Amino acid sequence: EADNMKHLVWHIEKAIACTARKSKELGAEKPLEKIIFITDYEGFSLSNAPPMSTSKLTLHILQNHYPERLYRAYVNNPPFVFKAFWTVIKPFVDPVTKEKICFLTGKNALQPLHDSAENVEHLEPAVGGTATKEFVSKDYLSLPFDVGFDE
Repeated sequence: EADNMKHLVWHIEKAIACTARKSKELGAEKPLEKIIFITDYEGFSLSNAPPMSTSKLTLHILQNHYPERLYRAYVNNPPFVFKAFWTVIKPFVDPVTKEKICFLTGKNALQPLHDSAENVEHLEPAVGGTATKEFVSKDYLSLPFDVGFDE
């Protein structure tokens, strides 16, 4: 569980560094600070679900250490069990954070995500994007900390 949390924090910090560098390159007076999380639950099952303690710790880290970083969290293809799980953890989620979580289900499920994306070319096909670059962990980890894999 501790390694999962280190992994989470590393990726959040990398996203912050990438956003700061990119906004500076684009001439922003102050760096953009919001992050969008996209999670696709295609193929999810209870056998690969994290324990409740991991989920609570994730929420704790996001709410207490990155309280205003989240712009939106998109949850694509949430299975029924996830919706039940959400009902259980929802009381532990800060009301402001709760409003930032968007479940993508149904015929036009991806529209809110597409509306907020500057360019669907940066989104993976699983969420209706057209990005074609294959993710390779080794290549990603060798990049400078403030560079995303799709740049």
